[in-house]
Amino acid sequence: LQNRGIAIDDKCVRCGAVETEIHVLLHCPFATEVWTKLPCLNSPSSIQQPPMSVPEFLDSCSRIVTLPPVGLGTTPISPWVIWNLWTNRNKLLFDDKEYTIDETVLKILKDSRAWAGAQDKQEKIMLPQNVDLSRRVSNSHVPQSSHVAGPSWSVFSDAAWDSVSGN
Repeated sequence: LQNRGIAIDDKCVRCGAVETEIHVLLHCPFATEVWTKLPCLNSPSSIQQPPMSVPEFLDSCSRIVTLPPVGLGTTPISPWVIWNLWTNRNKLLFDDKEYTIDETVLKILKDSRAWAGAQDKQEKIMLPQNVDLSRRVSNSHVPQSSHVAGPSWSVFSDAAWDSVSGN
C-alpha cells in the first residue's frame, strides 16, 4: 500500500520489523516458530538463505514433506500454514485477537486434515443416473485452468476500483 502512496504503518504488529508478505509468512519470529513446530521436512524456514520473493517462497512450499503420524498423506500443508498465518495477522491487527504458536499449529493441522477428508469424500460422490451434465451453467467469467500433471495451484481473484472515490 505504501508503494501506491497510501500512508500506513508498515511495521509488523507482532515484532515491529518492516512488514512484507514474506515477513508475515516466513521471517517474523512468530511465523518462523510456527514453521519450526510443524511436523514436516523441507519447510521454507529451514532454508538458510537471504529473504526470498513470493514466487520463490511458494516454490519452496512445494517441497515440504509432512511427516507421519500426522495423517495427511500427500495432502499439502503449506496452503493452511499460509492461510492461518495471514488470518492470524489480520485478527491481531484488526480485532486485537492473538493466537499462540501452539494454537496456530493445531489449527493448521486440523484444517489440513479436514481438507484431506473432504477430498476423500468428494472422490466417492456418485452422480445420479438422470443428471444431464450438458445443461450445466457455464461461468464464462471464470478462467478455465488446464489440467497439469503433478501438484499445482490455481488462484482466481477479482477486484474492482472506482476512479471517482479512489476505492
